[in-house]
Amino acid sequence: MPFLLSNAAFLPALAALGVPLLLHLLLRQRQVRMRFSTVRFFDDIPPQAKSRRRVRNWLLLLLRMACLALVVLAFARPFLPVATPPGGVQRPRRVVVLLDRSLSLQARDASGPRWPQALDAVRRALVELGAADRAALVALDAHPSVLAPMGPPSVAVAAVKDLQPGHQASSIADGLAEALRVLGLRTEGIDASVVVVSDLQDPAVADVASVPVPPDVRVVPVAVGERRAPNMAVSDLQPDPGGDLAPFLTVANLGDVGSATTTVEFRIDGTPMWSRSVSVPAGATTNIDLAWPALSAGWHRAEARLVSADALEADNVRVATFRSPPPLRVLIVEGRPAARSFQRQSLFLEAALAPNRDLTNAPGGRFQVATCTAAELAGRLAVPSDGPRAPWDVVLAPAQRDWPSESIEVLERFVRAGGGTGFFVDASVAPGAFNAALDPLLPAEVLSPESAPVENPWRIAMADRSSALFDAFRTAGSGNLAVAEFLRRWPLQPIPGARVLARLDDGIPLVAGRSMGSGRIVLAGFPPDTSAGDWPKHKTFVPFVHGLARHLAGRDDDRLVLAPPIATCGAEVMIPVAAPAPSSGAVPPTNAPAYKVLWPDGTQSGASPDDSGYLRFEPRQPGVVRIVAPDGKDVHQVAVNPPPSESLLSGVTALQLEQRMDRRDVGPAGAVAAGWLGADPGRREGWRLLLLSALGLLLLETVVANRTAS
Repeated sequence: MPFLLSNAAFLPALAALGVPLLLHLLLRQRQVRMRFSTVRFFDDIPPQAKSRRRVRNWLLLLLRMACLALVVLAFARPFLPVATPPGGVQRPRRVVVLLDRSLSLQARDASGPRWPQALDAVRRALVELGAADRAALVALDAHPSVLAPMGPPSVAVAAVKDLQPGHQASSIADGLAEALRVLGLRTEGIDASVVVVSDLQDPAVADVASVPVPPDVRVVPVAVGERRAPNMAVSDLQPDPGGDLAPFLTVANLGDVGSATTTVEFRIDGTPMWSRSVSVPAGATTNIDLAWPALSAGWHRAEARLVSADALEADNVRVATFRSPPPLRVLIVEGRPAARSFQRQSLFLEAALAPNRDLTNAPGGRFQVATCTAAELAGRLAVPSDGPRAPWDVVLAPAQRDWPSESIEVLERFVRAGGGTGFFVDASVAPGAFNAALDPLLPAEVLSPESAPVENPWRIAMADRSSALFDAFRTAGSGNLAVAEFLRRWPLQPIPGARVLARLDDGIPLVAGRSMGSGRIVLAGFPPDTSAGDWPKHKTFVPFVHGLARHLAGRDDDRLVLAPPIATCGAEVMIPVAAPAPSSGAVPPTNAPAYKVLWPDGTQSGASPDDSGYLRFEPRQPGVVRIVAPDGKDVHQVAVNPPPSESLLSGVTALQLEQRMDRRDVGPAGAVAAGWLGADPGRREGWRLLLLSALGLLLLETVVANRTAS
């Protein structure tokens, strides 16, 4: 079959071939006749050297003319038509069907369920292929996966049979990249195409321009479902948002027209807490504050659900996990147990730690409080036979005149084992006897009491806010400790190694602390009532008492619930479960404990932490994933929810998708040689080869010209 020309108008430029001949003649060496008296001093040039010079000059001329001719022919764009099969038979095709199976394909809108429509579109694209065609099926959710490699279309049809949509978000750009990889290098005479079956959701096509698509690959978008469908969702659930924020849940209206009303139901551990009706304007969200009932220590599960049905039911439920720490067990030593309640030394301490202690059905708090006498202390701190820990975390002694030696010995063992003890003093305490009795425990020596004028009381000037004792006052506006007035005090003289935690405005230590063994001890030079000052009447006293209990117990967090971050379907989760491996090059032990991962669907798998001490996994379904230690206890519970972006049921058109794509060929190195013949499947062009040949002749011409000049 003869070559044809796309730009035959360039052929007259072949007349320029005479230009090299003209230049050759003009630049040729001319023989100049000169008169000499004698020629015996001249050497005669051999005839063979003259012949070689003439051949080289003519070769240089031909090279220049051939180079120019190739450039002219390249501009004329010669091509060889590819013959069409006889009888109008279609050329063989290679088709990759890209099926979006993200969460939004579970939606049901005015056109019906989206997933059956997507499956029908895939089958239609595959059934119309012939026996000579080849097809592949790529499913797309969080990551693209090849369900059927390039082969007979019947194999891809069979792979669609039991396929279901997932719960992850998808990226059309990732799917196109995988489809082009499966498609491979294009071949002359074979049509290549990618059929994209998707709802073309806005978040899914946001980065489609990041993947270059070759111009000779046909992309056929097949959109399923409505372009814009109304939908409501529980978009957030925060049991512990942090800071001063209260726990809340968020309901979103993802529609773009009018308001929508739905019923929200909130549950904890499967028990309904409340149900209410909520109206949300189009494109807006609303927050609902949450209140926690009394909960036992351990892991709990919160669930917010929209009762009303809408386009996508999978995002109507959102779960969160949180852990309620066990309450701090505080034992208060009461010196006046027979007195009326308002006359007891522990009145203000009990009111601060357990204000609802005597109320029925009161919500649980951070502290579990009980009282005893100094004589009863030894029996109350006895370590039970069935456990290694004492039954109490903290002991507070408001002011005791007499201390039995047995109680002091038990208290010292209690502190060394990890307990905490706080002492106060008042007018009933004799400093000398007090110091002598509690000498092994006290962080400071108590000096004789002092009184201040009523018109010039002492005030707190320094408090160690780096400790849990005063960390409630770290931020601005959290309370002014200098407001409280002290008219009587018992100055403290810290022992070596003790730490001053608070001072009055004249520099005298007011609170001192020390460590002993695994426990802590704090001594306050004032009574915890109003006999020496008005601090218990101020709002800063309750945070101080809470901080004192936490400091003595070694707890840095006083939250009622501790909520881990919420995971998303299709995103990697990292859970710290072990200490990092040593960085000194030591080989970690081979018998590292294996953990069980219990998935929401009831299945389980084994997992071991990496060198950083983290378990890594990627949940695929919403629900709660439990991490169980080798001893059978839950180390962690991770709430997994659908991606919030999948709740937006609005998409682009097929034309808008094509306009966003980057149409340029960035093929692998192996496809470069094939590209010299052109990318048009209907013709085989040769201008690239002509230009390449002209470049080669130009280099050869340079070599010949240099040799001729020499």
